[in-house]
Amino acid sequence: MASRAGHYGTLQYLLEKGAGLDLQNNAGDTALIEASRCSHYEVIRLLLEKGAVLDLQNNAGDTALIEASRFGHGEAMRLLLEKGAVLNLQNNAGDTALLKASRFGYYETIFLDRGPMVDLQDNLWGMKVSRPGYYKALRLLLDVGADLDHQNNAGDTALIQVCRYREAEAVELLLEYGANTFLENSAGDTALILASRRGDIYIVQCLRDRGAALY
Repeated sequence: MASRAGHYGTLQYLLEKGAGLDLQNNAGDTALIEASRCSHYEVIRLLLEKGAVLDLQNNAGDTALIEASRFGHGEAMRLLLEKGAVLNLQNNAGDTALLKASRFGYYETIFLDRGPMVDLQDNLWGMKVSRPGYYKALRLLLDVGADLDHQNNAGDTALIQVCRYREAEAVELLLEYGANTFLENSAGDTALILASRRGDIYIVQCLRDRGAALY
């Protein structure tokens, strides 16, 4: 309750008296998750200084970072990331912090000053494309210079992913940015092979117009 309400002094007193840092309520929320949800920056800092576990998940699978992202609390998100919060954790619905932020319209914030983009790309490239927020998150990454043809552990590029899920709008976006149509994943599939296998004539034509070939 003290963390949710942002009562710094009360929380500090409770911690000094031995209150459990990482106790979870009936919803699985910890003090850190509640403080992050409400963007109580100083409370978050205090909890982290006392050793709160960053990436505990509540009953919905949400972490402190995911909850901060859902409400666009950029300052809280940056603090959690600086302290080592895991960016790629998914909740029970398959959402990560980036997708949560995108879904709720905060995709223009966060994560852009963290240096290497590879974690973000693996995080996004591996997502099911139909998840809400994917298109906005994809455009965000492209606009800030993400490696368009980065391949994840399965060898998939973003273009291969969107062809797999028949997302024509995302295919057009990636082709507009110059995605390589010839790259293969670990199974030997190119974007064109996947689109052809799924019988998506429009996407096949888009790829062919950009020079893609089956052989």
